[in-house]
Amino acid sequence: RYTEVDAQLIPTGALPPVSGTPFDFTVAKPIGRDFYADDVDLKNAGGYDHCFNFTGWKKCKSGSPLLLRAVAYEPVSGRKMEVYTNQPCVQFYSANFLKNPCFPLRGGYAQRTQTAFCLETQTMPDSIHHQGDEGFTNGVLRAGEKYDYTTVYKFSAE
Repeated sequence: RYTEVDAQLIPTGALPPVSGTPFDFTVAKPIGRDFYADDVDLKNAGGYDHCFNFTGWKKCKSGSPLLLRAVAYEPVSGRKMEVYTNQPCVQFYSANFLKNPCFPLRGGYAQRTQTAFCLETQTMPDSIHHQGDEGFTNGVLRAGEKYDYTTVYKFSAE
């Protein structure tokens, strides 16, 4: 499932399934293939800026096992990135707003929309406003509680 957002990219509380949508990455595909699909969630974000929920919405605890959540592979160079985490979600951002000419990228490359991506492990964004909503993770940390999680980004070449 993924977190549906409104026109201001604030989660609506709906958690649609990815199956049959441009958000379905359960089978490998180019990241940009569906950037311009006729989908209101993609149009609101100008690409991907959505949280993917993997665990059936369990609260992760310190020491939970690391699970493979995402794989990115670039076939020309053979570069591969695997993301392992004990977090319940991954926010996928496809650099939809990357266009500030005052801050070039490493190597002097100009910023350009959708020329980069990031995968951020976390609980669901805006969950504080959706406590009790079906399927939302609990992002509340109470006094005396410890918040500790692990994410491993593994890089290789094939």
